[in-house]
Amino acid sequence: MNKLRASGIIIFLTAAGFFLIWLLEYMLADFVTGGLPKDGFLYTLYPALRLKMDIWGTQSLMEILASVKFRFLVLAGFGYYLFANSALVADADFSEKKAVWLVKLFFILQLLFVPDLLNELRLRAQWQALFQPSGLSVLWLGDFPSYAVFQFLAILLFGISAWLVLARWDAGSVYPFLAALGTLLIWTFLLSVFFGFGKTDHTYASMFSGMAGMVVFLHIWRSNPAEIGFGFRIFQAFIWCCYFFSGLEKVFLSGFDWAGSDHLQVLAALHPGYAADWISQIPFSGILLGLGLIFQLSSVLQWRFPNWGYINVAGGVLFHFGTFFLLGIGGYFSPWLAMLIFLWPQQGRR
Repeated sequence: MNKLRASGIIIFLTAAGFFLIWLLEYMLADFVTGGLPKDGFLYTLYPALRLKMDIWGTQSLMEILASVKFRFLVLAGFGYYLFANSALVADADFSEKKAVWLVKLFFILQLLFVPDLLNELRLRAQWQALFQPSGLSVLWLGDFPSYAVFQFLAILLFGISAWLVLARWDAGSVYPFLAALGTLLIWTFLLSVFFGFGKTDHTYASMFSGMAGMVVFLHIWRSNPAEIGFGFRIFQAFIWCCYFFSGLEKVFLSGFDWAGSDHLQVLAALHPGYAADWISQIPFSGILLGLGLIFQLSSVLQWRFPNWGYINVAGGVLFHFGTFFLLGIGGYFSPWLAMLIFLWPQQGRR
């Protein structure tokens, strides 16, 4: 299939998806305005929906619902952007030896955060009476699991990751891919419990997304070692896309008012005791939020321009230390900072 024909199919499917979502929007609008059943499936799938309806009101919820089709367009455009620029990836300077080193470094960093996650789950075990699975995790979670389950899975996760670091690899072997897939499934289970108290915590978001990208990378490497550079670029995309979609979320929910001085004052009130308290009183201080938003939205350029990774790494360091200085969020111990290592450009242009 040539690229022109593939582009036509993507555009057609995007348009069809847009109009299908538009049609479903009217159907869902009737449910929202008419009142959802008290114990409906949507409440099971998304337990916080009832609370959000009470806080936002029906009108605000309808406005968000109306934006879904446009979010779909943005997502489709993002996918097309990756497709259109995929041929620009080069791997001339990306050796298999370097790939193995970077992959093992990733699992070493992951090993460092396993005890931290286990401790977080131990603390949450004290509040298990309040536990309620959210999202798709209702498909595999019921009551709060026993802490012995967490210990067993953490030991298993640590052992598999240690094997990936210490073992000698054969590029054509299926075992590294299967081991990485196993770690992804264990992380998925543990984090679904971690999120099961009605609040999503983004602490491990970049690392977990990178884990999913690592599985794809190892599969590509196993299937076609010549495409090792392209596979690593996909792994990188799973990391920088966390910033990109976080920026899009801000734009969709708040618009560019996110970067206003008034908003910085609100954030300062919600996170008292940090530098935002006095910086938010300075005229045009919202430019700091604007710079952060620009960094997040521009992170996507690394797919088209590999050397943009230098900007993403530097911007990421400033972004995370800045949010810690202003609001006390994150810090030098954040997994997000460790994951920036893998955004450093590793190859040139084909």
